Amino acid sequence: MDSYNYTAGTSIVDGIDDRQDYSVMSTCLKDICQDEDLFLNIVQMLAGILHIGNVNFVGNAEEDQVSGVDDTCRQHFDAAAELLGLDADDLFNTLTKQNMYVNNSVIVKVQNISQVRMMPFNSYDILLRVAYL
Repeated sequence: MDSYNYTAGTSIVDGIDDRQDYSVMSTCLKDICQDEDLFLNIVQMLAGILHIGNVNFVGNAEEDQVSGVDDTCRQHFDAAAELLGLDADDLFNTLTKQNMYVNNSVIVKVQNISQVRMMPFNSYDILLRVAYL
């Protein structure tokens, strides 16, 4: 689990076997879901979120705006989009732009790097809504 930023550095607790616990959780979730496809969708969504945690964005310093995904973590971004069943451009826009509604018009504001970095920790609901659409 150290390969994902969201789980890296988590504590190892004596007497806890994460693999065994995952196996038990998977069995219980399969029993609750009663549908293999639903179970796989849940696991894919969680894997997609883990990949998003490894994504870094690059920005345009002059305009203080996000301009793309850092090439060193592009594979995580692409994996997240695929696992979430989203087009990569749609995922990028969802994570880096904010829609503001003013006088029955939509204004799209591109976020700066610090705003995008805060997104996963404060706005999981945005990502999850997109994942379920």
